[in-house]
Amino acid sequence: MIAMTDKKFFTVACSWEVYATIEIEAESLVEAIDIAQYDSPLPNEPSYIDDSFRIDYEGTDCYND
Repeated sequence: MIAMTDKKFFTVACSWEVYATIEIEAESLVEAIDIAQYDSPLPNEPSYIDDSFRIDYEGTDCYND
């Protein structure tokens, strides 16, 4: 006989960090940083930062009543 389980689906909020570089054309480093911060798309090919995966417990509580 097959045992029935009461398994459910839950939404678990999580985050992780990545890093990348972008090439910015500018007249100075200060201007390049400003452009990168306020007027640049997200970089392609980001790299995962080891051990940065985290569970967001407060966020998870919000998703699951």
